[in-house]
Amino acid sequence: MSVPNPDTFRLLLPPGWSQHSVTDGGRLALTRSIRKRFQHVSRPDIEAHVTVLVNRQWSALQTMGAVTVYLPNETAETAMPMSIAAVPFSARADRTLDAEVRERAGSDLIALELPHGWVYRWTESKSGVQGEEEVSARTISHVYPVPGKAPKRGMLFVTSVLHLDSEQSAEMLSSLTLLSDAIAETFRWK
Repeated sequence: MSVPNPDTFRLLLPPGWSQHSVTDGGRLALTRSIRKRFQHVSRPDIEAHVTVLVNRQWSALQTMGAVTVYLPNETAETAMPMSIAAVPFSARADRTLDAEVRERAGSDLIALELPHGWVYRWTESKSGVQGEEEVSARTISHVYPVPGKAPKRGMLFVTSVLHLDSEQSAEMLSSLTLLSDAIAETFRWK
């Protein structure tokens, strides 16, 4: 199997979610979709701010090597402050994929052998996101190695959930973490 890309796997998404290739065309399509949502409020300042945020996030996705991103769209039943990026993951020449994942994940790593293959999972938290002291982010990462003996490549799914540091948002954060795990469990190599 060559470098993993969206054509080499499938992932089931909840209703109201869409997939965007991390290309200039994907960024433009997402920006158009978001602008469409704000047209009815006649707030060009919000549209401009959202465009800046999308461009900033898109640059971060491209820097991390993401090939596609999954987001709730305007048809989702509820707004969810989360996204999932798919990133090809490779071990360095002198390392196994297992060792590479363990080094990156640290002590929070869970490795499970499922009927369809291995999955690695870990979480990380960060406070003060985008200069906002009360805003935090939780990332939930899942790595699926390419099938075969001693794989050197796999696909990394990074879910990012923005939340406020408060008791009220704890339930929402827990629910969105469960949703991330449920989506990741649908992953299968083609």
